[in-house]
Amino acid sequence: MNEWPKKMAANDYAKRWFVSRTKESVINDIKGGRLPGLQDGVQWFVWVNADHTPADGYRVPCIKIESRGAILAQKILARPSHLKVAR
Repeated sequence: MNEWPKKMAANDYAKRWFVSRTKESVINDIKGGRLPGLQDGVQWFVWVNADHTPADGYRVPCIKIESRGAILAQKILARPSHLKVAR
């Protein structure tokens, strides 16, 4: 089952639609909110429809991942005052 929109590498998007456009200019448009896209690791992608046009308005829901340190800090701060470590 093919679900759209899909990710297209910024470099491939630049080559497909523009003669003189660079990957960097596509990345700048993603960062500036002019193209729907995201960074996955070190690679940048544009969200495209089935006809390879930009999927304007499409955004992937962000998932907030807390570090173990942040979780531990929240637990310490949530302790009742009589259990807190004196300084």
